[in-house]
Amino acid sequence: MDSVPHSIDPAQILAGTTIGIVQVTAAGRYIYANDSYCAMVGMPRADLLHGEADILTHMFAHDPASPEKVRLLEALRGGQSFYAHDGVLSGGGDKSVPVEYWVNPLPHHGEARGAVCTFIDVTDRHVETKRQELENRESSHRIRNLFAVAQAIIGQTVRGTSVSREMTNAINQRLSVLSNTNSALMRAIPGNASMAEIVKAAIAVRRADMARFHIEGPDLAIAGKAAVAIALALHELCTNAAAYGALSNKEGVVAIAWSTHENADGALFRLNWQEKGGPAVTIPERKGLGSKLIVDNICSDLRGQVDWHFDRAGVSWQFTGPLAVLAE
Repeated sequence: MDSVPHSIDPAQILAGTTIGIVQVTAAGRYIYANDSYCAMVGMPRADLLHGEADILTHMFAHDPASPEKVRLLEALRGGQSFYAHDGVLSGGGDKSVPVEYWVNPLPHHGEARGAVCTFIDVTDRHVETKRQELENRESSHRIRNLFAVAQAIIGQTVRGTSVSREMTNAINQRLSVLSNTNSALMRAIPGNASMAEIVKAAIAVRRADMARFHIEGPDLAIAGKAAVAIALALHELCTNAAAYGALSNKEGVVAIAWSTHENADGALFRLNWQEKGGPAVTIPERKGLGSKLIVDNICSDLRGQVDWHFDRAGVSWQFTGPLAVLAE
């Protein structure tokens, strides 16, 4: 029969963990620091506890104006606990360690008694992130080159044929949108990009008209399939606006806005396109390839619906679909 192990002295646990742990006063002076924290800041315990060092210096030497400094000061005076994922501990010399950390105040009879702070060294995570970013940039560069080659091949293939220059330009512009969208996805967390980046990627081919777009919406992460569907739809809307709508004159403007909403079926995503200041709008007699792309692709890929309004003051278009699809 196994014998029951003796309990370990809490001081041994604190000393043996790889997590940096300190207790500080309301003024930020050290009362306790374990071995891991001392190693992170590169200072002996005696210097931390009996010298002039304080936690504010070690946590914010790299950024004295950090908003987290205000949160820490409030916590030390009896405020709220908080967590931060992107801290930096700075010690003697050039030593600095990226950390995520927790601050937990120690109130006593309504009076501030400082806090206990815990730190996890995330150096390995940062190294991996940098490596992934480098790989993403290299992959993005290779893919952009492939798109450029595809555009060149198209140009060479149609030269001397009956294919119109307008058709060739339309194909090349769509390839450019796909290339821009891929770059936006590769720059962000692998497989995702912000909605704002996708919108900018979609309208990038209209460089001369960028000042005529008004873009707004919450920060949303978009996965690859949704990003491509949204970017292609917006590009076709740009193409139509340049040919017949608000971008076909010098006064027209376009507003692109997105939002999220709750209804009985769950969370919804809405994307709005609104033109103003263009020529008087007439209802088109038939749908072209671009309009079919706008409706069919985005509705199929994102399981939503599209609504058109051909008001004489300007075309408006709205897509509505389940929010969850954006992350698939």
